[in-house]
This record gives sequence, structure tokens and C-alpha cells, in this order.
Amino acid sequence: MLPGARVVVDIAALARLEGQVAIDTLVRRFPRVALAGDPVMNGRINLRGVERVPLELSS
Repeated sequence: MLPGARVVVDIAALARLEGQVAIDTLVRRFPRVALAGDPVMNGRINLRGVERVPLELSS
């Protein structure tokens, strides 16, 4: 395995962990979180992803 490949895997794992912590914190702070519309995709072919997820937050 190349040294650079190991760094990419570690960065990906860190990004997943950060996302999980952020979502857990959001749900704890706003227990009544709900979708306020459809998620908006970024439209890229080679690096697809969600650009925006409209939410309604209430405690």
C-alpha cells in the first residue's frame, strides 16, 4: 500500500466521524428535526453529493 493511500482512508474515516457527531448533536439539540423539502444534489458526475438538505428545527 502506498503511504498516500493510507492517509486518504484516514481522512475519509475522520470525515464520516465528523458527520456522525454533527448529526447526533443536531438531533439532540432539536429533537423534532424534519425535512422541509427534497435534498438538493450538486449535479456533478464525478463527485456526486448533496449540496443542501432543507430542515425544519424545533425543540
